[in-house]
Amino acid sequence: MPLLRLLALCLAVLAPAFAHAADEADSLVTELATDHVDITTHFTGEKILVFGAISRPGDIVIKVQSPTETVAIKRKVQIGPFWLANGKIKVSHAPGLLYLLSTAPLDTLLPADERERHGLSLADALKGAKTDTPPKGMGDWQAAFMRIKGDEGHYVEGQHAIRMDSKRLFFTSINLPAKIPLGVYHLQFYLVRDGHVVAQQTRKLNVQQVRIERWMSNTAHETPWGFGIVYTLGAMILGLVLGVVLRRDSDD
Repeated sequence: MPLLRLLALCLAVLAPAFAHAADEADSLVTELATDHVDITTHFTGEKILVFGAISRPGDIVIKVQSPTETVAIKRKVQIGPFWLANGKIKVSHAPGLLYLLSTAPLDTLLPADERERHGLSLADALKGAKTDTPPKGMGDWQAAFMRIKGDEGHYVEGQHAIRMDSKRLFFTSINLPAKIPLGVYHLQFYLVRDGHVVAQQTRKLNVQQVRIERWMSNTAHETPWGFGIVYTLGAMILGLVLGVVLRRDSDD
């Protein structure tokens, strides 16, 4: 029943656009259940429903990319019973999150040159990356970076993550983990047929902190000493107020 309700929703939302698209050779219509995600102190992740329709049978690839961020990679060596840091490198200008979702394995849908043209590889995330000079013994930082991102669930390749129905409708869910970069995410949809991308469309998803959480986060990062003082004073005042109230109650 949930699947039937989902397909009915897809048809209701996409029917007008799909009726117009059906007159064209290769058309792609897409929609998101929401175009924004609010990050609060209780945020534990979110699932975003994505669906759409195509004018003729084909396969779908969705590339989800967040703004770039800086990641610090540390190398640890074992000295006796202890593991100690022995080298560090910062990687910047690489997407904080990158998902490649498709109806089938990408290497069966598109040849290598077509995948490279559209950046449909997790390794492509490092093409624009910048680093400082790698310390001796950290020449393989690329592999470490990809492993860290994969373990965090930030770089994901879902080879059968998109489901098709009646060869016209498609749907999937984008599962965002608890810790994700803020900013505007770009969702690139590709309609694939006979080893070529024949249509594409872009959607945006705005991931942002709500106002009070954003202020607290910015203050803590920009002036940590000031935030610490204010936080400590606030805790002291709260404790004093509670002490007075509790003493008054006990006297009564």
